[in-house]
Amino acid sequence: MKFPLLLSLLALVFGAYPSAAYQGKESTLTIREEYPALESYARGFARDVMRGQDGVRLFNIELMETDAPGSGPSEKGQYTEPLYGGVMARKVLILEDNRTNGASVVFFVMRVGGKPLVVSVNGHKTSYHPRTFGAKPENGIPSRWFSIDPSWLVKGKNEIILSCPEGTKDNCWVIPISRKDEFESGGGDPAKAGLTSFRSIDGGKKWVQNALGEKGDVEGEYLIRLSLERFRKSGWLASPVIDLWRNPSDGFIIPMTRINSLKIECAADVPTGTMVTWEVRSGAGPDPYGKYWSEYRTVGTGSSCTAALGDPGGRYLQWRAVLATADPRISPRIRSVIVDRSVTRVDRLPDNIYVLEAENPEIRYSSLYGAYERWNEPQLKEFRDREKLDKVVAGSKNQFEVMVRLCDYISKRWVWVHPGHQYPHWDALDILDRIDKEGGGGMCIQFSIALIQALEAYGMQGRLVNCVSHELVEAWCDDYGKWIMLDPMQGSNVYNYSLKNGEPLGFEELHKVYLDLFYPDRPIDWLTDQMHYMKNPPGSPVAAGTLDKNWPRSSASDELFCGLANAAYMRIRTGSNWMANHEPEPLAHGSSEYAWTGYIDWYDDKTPPQRLQKTFTDRPADFWPTLNRVKMYAVTGPENDRVFLRFTTFTPNFDTYLTDVDEEGWKPCTEYFPWMLHSGQNKFRVRVKNKLGTLGKPSEVVINLADRPNLRERPGGNK
Repeated sequence: MKFPLLLSLLALVFGAYPSAAYQGKESTLTIREEYPALESYARGFARDVMRGQDGVRLFNIELMETDAPGSGPSEKGQYTEPLYGGVMARKVLILEDNRTNGASVVFFVMRVGGKPLVVSVNGHKTSYHPRTFGAKPENGIPSRWFSIDPSWLVKGKNEIILSCPEGTKDNCWVIPISRKDEFESGGGDPAKAGLTSFRSIDGGKKWVQNALGEKGDVEGEYLIRLSLERFRKSGWLASPVIDLWRNPSDGFIIPMTRINSLKIECAADVPTGTMVTWEVRSGAGPDPYGKYWSEYRTVGTGSSCTAALGDPGGRYLQWRAVLATADPRISPRIRSVIVDRSVTRVDRLPDNIYVLEAENPEIRYSSLYGAYERWNEPQLKEFRDREKLDKVVAGSKNQFEVMVRLCDYISKRWVWVHPGHQYPHWDALDILDRIDKEGGGGMCIQFSIALIQALEAYGMQGRLVNCVSHELVEAWCDDYGKWIMLDPMQGSNVYNYSLKNGEPLGFEELHKVYLDLFYPDRPIDWLTDQMHYMKNPPGSPVAAGTLDKNWPRSSASDELFCGLANAAYMRIRTGSNWMANHEPEPLAHGSSEYAWTGYIDWYDDKTPPQRLQKTFTDRPADFWPTLNRVKMYAVTGPENDRVFLRFTTFTPNFDTYLTDVDEEGWKPCTEYFPWMLHSGQNKFRVRVKNKLGTLGKPSEVVINLADRPNLRERPGGNK
């Protein structure tokens, strides 16, 4: 190996150039980049913060609850209780700090008849008159929260009492109970269940703790919560990975670079009672989840911070701002960070290398990353073999065809029946065992879980999306390099596509179309707008595709098809390793309101957060991260006939990179590749392969090399 080639590879591996070993035609420049907080929020990483005016602040909704883990219809006994006459439910929620800008009581009661529900908060009584929908509005599920005067709340114990003193057993309100014996499977601690719920049968004269239900023999918690309009205690914002070698004006290729000095200048608004801590970390590799990073270290605090970082120890940098407040009514606000460095370009860019085109995608990384199912999970292979899925997908010409064939197969695997008893785990084998035994027993969520795990059996990734009155699948499609929607439910069996170009769509596009069609000039109001399947109106840019030659049938039609019809809101679970881990999981998901809080809810300017949940994001990177794509980093060394490439990716169950030079065929490769150029046009492609052989969409670059002498100085001269 030539000496300059070795030095260039060392620079790629370690992110630094051994300056004493080689000195070419050097030039020094100052690179000053500003990272506005809102831009970093969109492109970087964030937890428990949100967009604000001119910056990023702490997230401003906090849910107080003690009932989520065991919430849902239980098969172990009674899980609801009617409130009427002297039967009352009391919840005690403790607030260490009662300061808030607003407050709402959140509950999951059902109305039976027309009698009013009386709500008392620390002795302040009000009658609850919800808006309900349907042929009999006096019966049914009302809105899930209503505002109260925040001054009613106190520091310490807060007592919320629900009652229907005018009611009878047949004209009452029914409140759910989160059973203690369901807490563990939902991710909670059974020892903490029942500590905050009390029942009275004599109009509040006597209260009994943790003895709920009509007979007073159920241990658990009433589903009563507080949603507070106040800032969370802490959160953080982190920048995207910063390539310190790169100048914003640089093209695809940059020369070898040495970092001489580095400092950051941080700006924030920090009101009294709040705090911002500024941190940095450095890395020799560009993967933010990779192994080449230092730990974060504090470089300053407060509204302004200028820190000289010296030698960062690597080519890549991230800064992080940790926000905190002692007064939940106010929040610090991050404005911007400037990264200022002096660098030496160890050599000039060759003037005979011309980049003609490059497809080199930015990778969206999720801050809410969860575990994916392992490629060698034995149950995946068992499912694939048991259902003879290889025959289903045989002859498919591309990955998308595999997806729609599996969707079509799953939609016809069983007859839609609500799994009213022996509700299965989020596991296709458990679902099918129950169906084969009972002859039925799977609704939309079971169809979707089966499709997700069929996709995983072939190395593809899917996740469940809870939307309006339905559960759908979003799967990462390498053919298109994005998430697409599939509905495998019997009687639906569709995907949605664009009428502009026929490309399948995911919820990122469908939600925007939904808002444009149905809420063009205002946000959704969860308390007054009725959420139901929406018909596809004339002029809609979306249509439905299906392999079912008998479609439309059942409730599906050309004007009403799943996907766009349900896209008012979306919530997902992090990760999808449900076969390997049956716990935690929500109890009988889809059989009642979604009171479990292990979901991530989407929100935006027209889609306000729903107050019954705890975790929210409006960052597309969190909801729709980039999978199976490759980002290339390219540098040149002292020779003018080669380019040194480094790769990064976020690929579940990653196996190897594959490279193709001049369409001579794909070959395995490490994350480094020295590309030796020849006269004329050179084409390079790189993609990933996962452990099950699934191939990602290629990234590529095309270069023209004009033959010229190398006039650069080398060690010992240019002999």
